[in-house]
Amino acid sequence: TLSFFHFVGCKLNEETLIEKYNTAFNEILNRIFKKIEQGKYSEIDQALLFNIDKILKKLENDTLEYSEKVIPKMYKKNREEVMKVLAVMLGKEVVTGFVTIDERSVKEIQNLFSDSMLDGLSQTKKNINKLVKRAVEINKLQQAHPEKLAEKMANELKSNGIMTFEDKLGRKYNLVDYSEMAIRTAGTRAVNKSTINASLELENDLVKMSSHSSSCPICAVYEGRVYSISGKDKRYPALSSINKGSMVSYSTIHPFCRHRFTVYVEEFDDNSKQTRIDSNKPFIDTRSDYQRELYSKKQKQNVIKQRLMRNKEVIKAYEATGISKLTEEQKSEYNRLKLQNNLLRKENKKIETWKQDKK
Repeated sequence: TLSFFHFVGCKLNEETLIEKYNTAFNEILNRIFKKIEQGKYSEIDQALLFNIDKILKKLENDTLEYSEKVIPKMYKKNREEVMKVLAVMLGKEVVTGFVTIDERSVKEIQNLFSDSMLDGLSQTKKNINKLVKRAVEINKLQQAHPEKLAEKMANELKSNGIMTFEDKLGRKYNLVDYSEMAIRTAGTRAVNKSTINASLELENDLVKMSSHSSSCPICAVYEGRVYSISGKDKRYPALSSINKGSMVSYSTIHPFCRHRFTVYVEEFDDNSKQTRIDSNKPFIDTRSDYQRELYSKKQKQNVIKQRLMRNKEVIKAYEATGISKLTEEQKSEYNRLKLQNNLLRKENKKIETWKQDKK
């Protein structure tokens, strides 16, 4: 499957929006803890909150722009490519322009993406306001002991984190991690949904799921097979049979899934008989030991990334106060976190080396 996440002349795309969230995280951290360093938490710093609000507002605007402009472009670009290929294969004319099903599908993808992201941004703003106000309260009680502010702020961050929020199901996420998941998932949905809709518009009922070497246990059961979109072609399993109907409902197997679907026409498959046999094999996980280990190591890298980010918040609190002003206990905690981050980076590098060696 082709990748359609970057567009010539388009400054905002999947990678740049993810980077904007990472940059905002670092900028907000720097602004908040600069105030500790300067000892300026004697009153609520409206300028600080105003500046942070500007950062979050810019993220909100970029998120809405991505939803309103980039997602439709991804959908349209993939639809056009699929239409061209399928029209040649079936000897039909390309259906130009969006039809009702395309407009509805794009709107659904946009709503799922923007609603969750704007909710996360809103909760993050509330968290930061609470943190700044809490810093003021702590500082009033500990004016003669600035190191206490760093200690208590570090404890606040270890418990909650600056950019942590809960979704509607009560699951906790870091906004930076969540943004990458939501952005990439929206791209997957746009590609998969446009492929399915274009296929149906040209009366082709079959699509094939991609296969990946590092598939998760869920996708490993379903990947590499041909599916009937309508479920009426009994030679192949129905698309709705994938992960309790998730492909039909959300156009993806699960959040952050990178599996793509392509159109399938038996006449253009030299091994169509084997493809049909493979598509109807029992739905069980047949990954090799290497594939299971690769997936496990990728999951470990995700955990490392999250720990590094959380540790970074706490380390910033201590550094803003000044290492020389910390108590021995605080210095010990600071050094422990620094050492842990170094070990985590080394572990991540070892995993990358392992992946390269296995290629």
